[in-house]
Amino acid sequence: MQNSRLFPLRRLSRIHVIGTLRDGLECLLHCAERQVPVAFFTYTGKLRCQMYFPVVENSIISHWLEHVDFDVEARQIYDDWLHHQTLHVISQIGFSEGARETRFQRLSEKLRHICNSKMGHRDFGDALDWLSGFFAVHLSQIIVDHGLSNQSAGKRRLMKDISPVCEIWLIYNLAVTANKRKLKVSAQSMSDLYQQHADDIEYTARRMLSQLATRLESIV
Repeated sequence: MQNSRLFPLRRLSRIHVIGTLRDGLECLLHCAERQVPVAFFTYTGKLRCQMYFPVVENSIISHWLEHVDFDVEARQIYDDWLHHQTLHVISQIGFSEGARETRFQRLSEKLRHICNSKMGHRDFGDALDWLSGFFAVHLSQIIVDHGLSNQSAGKRRLMKDISPVCEIWLIYNLAVTANKRKLKVSAQSMSDLYQQHADDIEYTARRMLSQLATRLESIV
């Protein structure tokens, strides 16, 4: 339990509600109306749903993502962009084993092995549920900020394709932390761990989207 605390609305970037909500719904609606997304989690870290204010698609990314499936040039640009973003994150982690085509899979397997051995299979799974849920809410907010509506096919595509790239960074930091100390997996500990790296994750995701927009703008 924590004591009640007051925050100016402008200081809130997102709100996480864990467990059963007994009161305060009107306050959460007020936040969502002012573009502060609210996410609801179970006590074990499963993301249940999000509450957000609808936006209208109005960006170069939202326009061209509609063409990716049937425009050859747009598809090539998108695939190249995703491939290079994946390699960039892998290089930031400092992993260079194996061929480029299989490097992401090898890195994922290695990091998961470290986490399983240091934390145990169950704790690692619980930790990943928390971190993946926090990240899904965060990434959703960033994509909407780039002009894609919450229910659009373009947003769903970006969520599906960007999530594995950024989640490997989260698993890496989880492995680093688990190597240093014993981790007790809880809502608070995983929230603290995520917040330690939230700025880096946001920078990475926004950089990825900005570079995608720049590449798509080159299409004549």
